[in-house]
Amino acid sequence: MLATALKQHAADLETLIDGLTHRQIDPILAGLCQEQQWELMATALVTAQEVPAHAIIDCLLDNGQYAALVPCACFRRQIRQATLSGGGRVGAGVFRDLDTEEDGEGVPEHIMVEVEDIAAAAASRRATASVQAANIDRDPLRTLVITRLTEKMVTERGAVEALITIALASAFEDTRREAAMKIANNKRLVAALVKAARIADLVGVAQSTGLSSARQNLARAMAADLERWHADDNRPALEFIAEHHVEPGMREAAKAFLG
Repeated sequence: MLATALKQHAADLETLIDGLTHRQIDPILAGLCQEQQWELMATALVTAQEVPAHAIIDCLLDNGQYAALVPCACFRRQIRQATLSGGGRVGAGVFRDLDTEEDGEGVPEHIMVEVEDIAAAAASRRATASVQAANIDRDPLRTLVITRLTEKMVTERGAVEALITIALASAFEDTRREAAMKIANNKRLVAALVKAARIADLVGVAQSTGLSSARQNLARAMAADLERWHADDNRPALEFIAEHHVEPGMREAAKAFLG
């Protein structure tokens, strides 16, 4: 149970999350691995700083705990550095000397109004850009998890299942797309999923790629078993082929089987 593990290892949790050196982290991870505390490590990985996060990923991969990497790819947010921005009116300093000259008339009011409008518009654009940048979450460890799982998926079924889950369920569109493309571009894996009738997973992967070409390729792979889907009354497979297959004749054949 996670609650029990948390209490047992309470003294180590801060280091597991914020540790700065492998000398600090490695002994803790060695003990957790020995106790097979995979759930605790998976939970810590969602918020751990980069050094302990890399160590946890390596540990889980070395022990074949691919499912424990899924929460990181599904939930981990980019860790951002706090930034401070200065305020003040743009243009205010430009005219300060003119305004305070003894014999000067100062800057005409209509010019100051125009400058204030320009400054306000610029500040608004900066604020909008800042919000948009903040909404783009590109945590590098999510990509690392996908890359490392891809290296294992040829020989490790658990790595394949983890990638499929990430492609379908990650909270981040770019991560879903990245995992889905790793699957869709592997012809041997796609063929194995078709053979196993994993239609819901294939359809979900196709949608996560966001690419019509990927949907067409997967529809082509599924169409090789068109008669099988008809015999099994597998409507999701037939519907996908009918909508996405590149050949009109194959689309019509699938529609005919749908009735």
